[in-house]
Amino acid sequence: MCRMIAGIAHQGFSKKEVDSIWNHFQRMSADQTGSHELNQGVLGSFTHHHGWGMSWVDKENADLSTYHSVVPPWLDSIPPEFVKKISATNAFFFHARMASPGLQVGDEYIHPFSGKSASTGPATFCHNGTVFGKDVEISSDYKMKTESDSERLFYSILSELDRSEQGDNGTLKKTLQKILKYTGANYFILTNNQFIASTNYNRNPKYFTMYFTQTANMVCVSSEPSKDIASVWKPIQNHEILTIPDLTSSNQLVVK
Repeated sequence: MCRMIAGIAHQGFSKKEVDSIWNHFQRMSADQTGSHELNQGVLGSFTHHHGWGMSWVDKENADLSTYHSVVPPWLDSIPPEFVKKISATNAFFFHARMASPGLQVGDEYIHPFSGKSASTGPATFCHNGTVFGKDVEISSDYKMKTESDSERLFYSILSELDRSEQGDNGTLKKTLQKILKYTGANYFILTNNQFIASTNYNRNPKYFTMYFTQTANMVCVSSEPSKDIASVWKPIQNHEILTIPDLTSSNQLVVK
């Protein structure tokens, strides 16, 4: 179980925008922003405290960068050396982890996971939910580094994209159609030029439904809406996929 939030702005972010996204991320991870099935309206009773991570498109190196911390987000801060990089980027995301039952905790299990495929090039990934069983199909091109259900889901999505000649939202949906046993399979995928988010759940719709907003400068996608970021948010419905196909030229949204 996890909380996650992403910002996309092809002309970069103001300090106020970065601060508002980070502050909301901290509050979500501390279970201070809304009631849902897993906290039963008692704020602070369902914290996401098994570390946090972030990924961003590093303009200086023309590549994706990641950072992991084992400290709960509400007790931590963005390292100063990364603040300017995040402000200047096209896209970034934060992810707070609450380990699925039976899974280990530690740096190697903290999202994002990184991979490289023929279809996407370098990509980073984060997930909210639990995918059961190790029968989730992945190509032999990908080798599991952990026992994480999230890492397996990532490689399964990349494998499906690699097999497809189209690589569109329909292809992405095929992966989830093959996986029957999961509580939630929400995910973000970030590449050097594209951002993808999807809501998928079999239970707890209040907890798992993600939301998005579009301001004059940026798109924000979040596990929970924040009035400090924008006044109007729309849900990403179950099994919908939101894509921003070109991070460098516009904030054009495709949701289907």
